[in-house]
Amino acid sequence: MACPDWLDPVFEPDRTVEYVVSRLPVEFHDATCWWQFTASQCIKPGISLRLFFWADRPLSDAELKLWLADAPVDHAIFSPAQPIYVARPIFVGMIDPVPFRSGIWRGDRDAITPPTIERQKPRPVAVSAPFTGEPGSGYEYYRSCIGDHPGGRGFHGPIKSAVAAWIGHHGAAADTAWLRADLERAIREAPRDPAKHDDGYVEIRVADLDPLIEAIKELQADKEAESAPLQPAYPAPVGSVEEARAMIAAEMDRFVEAALSYEADRQRLAKSHGLIAA
Repeated sequence: MACPDWLDPVFEPDRTVEYVVSRLPVEFHDATCWWQFTASQCIKPGISLRLFFWADRPLSDAELKLWLADAPVDHAIFSPAQPIYVARPIFVGMIDPVPFRSGIWRGDRDAITPPTIERQKPRPVAVSAPFTGEPGSGYEYYRSCIGDHPGGRGFHGPIKSAVAAWIGHHGAAADTAWLRADLERAIREAPRDPAKHDDGYVEIRVADLDPLIEAIKELQADKEAESAPLQPAYPAPVGSVEEARAMIAAEMDRFVEAALSYEADRQRLAKSHGLIAA
């Protein structure tokens, strides 16, 4: 984000963290976090900062995208396939322009409590929407093309396009009863050339509505499934901050014990080969 003139991120990292956090939802305010300037800090203008918070419940990528939709954050990281590089950058031929790259900002609590995050509800479907017939795009446009009138495109093509436009807009799970009734009315009332489309043809087009709608609903369902957010194939951590600290402490103890054991073995090996005095 842009950096205000009164703030110097390089020499005021804590103040910078406070400023950035103040731009996030209120649940983040005054909560402990680990912060890190990215490799682009001081290379590009503005503030380039990572903030790591601990939440008191697991959050999916989809929930984070909804919750932080209007926040000044990089939404690309809310994807299972997006790597996040946290190693210190290497500067060739110059010193690191950022003397303090990371640290812990201590707040009044160690975990944030996210709000209830609900997926956006589908838009309601009108059951008696008036038809204007005005050219444009979407369902009403294709519906207006049904028939043999000037500007009409016959029956089969515009009917199929109208169904696809309506279902594409409202989703595969929408109730299509209104759509079915409205299209039957449009087919029966559309001007037609008896030489091209007699009464029998009209009945065929009406009878085809049910299988056509079901087929396009299946295609839309497949499309929605493909675009659904991917979720990790492994269970999310559900422990508390205290449990995480205990795990880190245990791992550090294990590391120290392994290091001391390695050094003792090295000393014994050196003595056995007469490399050091007993």
